[in-house]
Amino acid sequence: MAKLIIFAAILTAFLLLVDASIHSTTVIIDEENPSRSEEDCRDELIRAQDLKHCQEYIMQEASSRDGLDINRSEEERLDRCCDQLRQMRSTCRCYGLRKAVKSAPKQRGVGRMDFDEAASVASSLPGDCGIELDSCEFGSPYRM
Repeated sequence: MAKLIIFAAILTAFLLLVDASIHSTTVIIDEENPSRSEEDCRDELIRAQDLKHCQEYIMQEASSRDGLDINRSEEERLDRCCDQLRQMRSTCRCYGLRKAVKSAPKQRGVGRMDFDEAASVASSLPGDCGIELDSCEFGSPYRM
């Protein structure tokens, strides 16, 4: 009888463990209907002037990367960009940088190669500004 009780207890514990591991949460992001947090990020982006200084810095750097030291006006542009990034919540910075990368090539009428360079410049901005930020994915210029 004691063996049966122990077996039943082990079986019950095993079933509870299996049942607990089956439950999961799925998050579905509907790009057609943005979430409230994305709307909040849009509002923050507007308050941060659409990261205009970051767009300018990205365009300049993407079109003139030559490995030389940055000059005074580029340094000032970077400082203004960093100030704009700091105005945004950390959860919205990636969103803002993606939008800046998306609009920078459009302003210049540049192609895919320049988009990739702009994305590369933008991905280094948080480090250049001394801002902690998880890696941002910039994807394709045709899907943003």
